[in-house]
Amino acid sequence: MKYIFVAGVLLIAFTVFADPGDIIDTWYPSGHSNPRGLAVGEWGEGGEPQSIWVAGPVNVYNCTFALLDNTDDHNIIQDWQQFSGAYWCFDIGFPYNYGGNDCIVAIDQNSPRLRLYDPNDGSHVDDMSDAFSGGYDEGCDCDPDTNYVYVTNYNFNDIKEWDGSSWSTFATCPGSPTMGVAVGWDHVLVVTSLDDYTIYIYDMSGNEEYSVPLNNWSSWMAGMCCAHRDRVGNNESVYLAIFYPYNAIAEVEIEDLYGTTIESVSAGTIKALFH
Repeated sequence: MKYIFVAGVLLIAFTVFADPGDIIDTWYPSGHSNPRGLAVGEWGEGGEPQSIWVAGPVNVYNCTFALLDNTDDHNIIQDWQQFSGAYWCFDIGFPYNYGGNDCIVAIDQNSPRLRLYDPNDGSHVDDMSDAFSGGYDEGCDCDPDTNYVYVTNYNFNDIKEWDGSSWSTFATCPGSPTMGVAVGWDHVLVVTSLDDYTIYIYDMSGNEEYSVPLNNWSSWMAGMCCAHRDRVGNNESVYLAIFYPYNAIAEVEIEDLYGTTIESVSAGTIKALFH
């Protein structure tokens, strides 16, 4: 009984004192020691991610990915397999519908840098034109409602948007370098590394709504995806793939995006917005 009481006190204290930008949890995906790319696999009712794609390089020409459930155990739903022909992958996005099939968009270090893969077996489906000329593409994600793709580059502040036919500038991030991208809860999120260490949050028109500094942060991260709705009070959380000084996935509290979105749309559009 004493242990239950202590655990309850700790949970209450955590809920009260956690702030946006705090690390809520850190976990290590089973079967992979170098996670770089993250994307929501499936959205459940009420805007809660049910599964997470995780990808990363084991070594050159050996980039693997798997689908994990979004519980505390992060059990493997679809086991690790290779992205065919990928040299060294960074962030990933999902789903991008191409030819009637949902694909994973994976950023590769080598050209072509935006590659489409079959999520069932890792076969190479096709390539996308590059959003940037030069630099290093770092972050990407997809909006399943519009089939748009959002990409960032380490050397540029612009966030690029693919509308199915061409790239344009969605927004210009005030911080740098821009790394992982997440799309969810009717927002686009971009995280910056090095001295900035901030998550910038945009509405779907490219207007910045929030900036969440990462508290007491010194790690380098690559990919990002939405994690949980109402994780701390009404605030949502995201996952960040850390690759230095250790390899892990950190869950970080952000703002109340889901509640904000509900207030701005009619009840008839909520289900469509949250997949």
